[in-house]
Amino acid sequence: MLPEPRLARQIIEALGQSGTPLSKGVSYYNVGNDSLLNAIDAHYLGSYLSDGGAVFKLVVGDYGSGKSHFLYCVRDRAWERNFAVSKVDLSPKESPYDDQRWDYAAVASNIIWHELGDMSEDERGLTRFLEGTLRRMVLPYGLDLEDPGAAELPEVRAMFQTLAATPIDSLSYHKAIQGYFNALLRGQELRQELLGRWLHGEEISPEDLRDLRSIGVTEKINKNNAFKMLRSLCQAVRTLGYSGLALLFDEGDRMLSVGGRSEKIATDNLREVIDRCREDLPGAMFIYAVPPAFIHDIVPKYPALQQRIQAPGYFSRANPFSPQINLDHLDIPDDQLLTQSGDLFCDNDARIGN
Repeated sequence: MLPEPRLARQIIEALGQSGTPLSKGVSYYNVGNDSLLNAIDAHYLGSYLSDGGAVFKLVVGDYGSGKSHFLYCVRDRAWERNFAVSKVDLSPKESPYDDQRWDYAAVASNIIWHELGDMSEDERGLTRFLEGTLRRMVLPYGLDLEDPGAAELPEVRAMFQTLAATPIDSLSYHKAIQGYFNALLRGQELRQELLGRWLHGEEISPEDLRDLRSIGVTEKINKNNAFKMLRSLCQAVRTLGYSGLALLFDEGDRMLSVGGRSEKIATDNLREVIDRCREDLPGAMFIYAVPPAFIHDIVPKYPALQQRIQAPGYFSRANPFSPQINLDHLDIPDDQLLTQSGDLFCDNDARIGN
């Protein structure tokens, strides 16, 4: 199947000029990694994660090897399985490792609202995701969120009942999600803005927190409770009817440049993420993309981390439990990879009439 002409042109122009993949339409020119994607789909997205399990994988590849492209492919597979997705391009400025609140904030601000089959630009942010989830229940009735009767629709009432009855670790998080939905239905813009800042992990003043106490939100999101809040986010996503949450982190070369104490904190936090994925983050798939130098130069200095990510073999259909996905080990040789990619681009070029 070929993309519509406008998207085909965008794909060709973007890849021809910079080699950087577009964030959409990757399936139209993807070759060579189907066995890896199928294994992820069969062993994790299609069963284990939707049953409440969690998994961590490390994608390893040199610059230009297709790490970002692979994460986009996983994102699309996750959407097809009704997962929520947050794709985060991390940097020291955006997510300093000495404060895990920033890691939560990176996830919350980069969760994507997406409708299957819609090729327009996706919007990001937890509040946009919550709004889209609620609006999808209301639109089939020809109503907007603030219209009289929207709150009484069967789907909306059932969602509120399920949300109220399902345990979530942080009571404040539970109340913030419920409060945000109520604010949307009642047109309370100031309450939406305040709860939005709280849910995104932004700074909240003591006066703002006093206001939020009226709906049961009694604590701030900070570095001491950030993992509890991330777990609460995973629980809330599943309560809203999604299969789970795919967390796709593109580290780039960040780990290679931090050094010193910051490097130790970064690796300790990564080790903690791996450990928590085993039991604390229901339905979560954590995927980190790193260059090979991270494996060869940094990991050996930290035995506890090395113990968790070393493996006798790479992830594959035959070995789906390995934590390492190596993009140097694809389904077809490099020369065939280029040939098949070229064939796809020729098809797309013909599609737009060139």
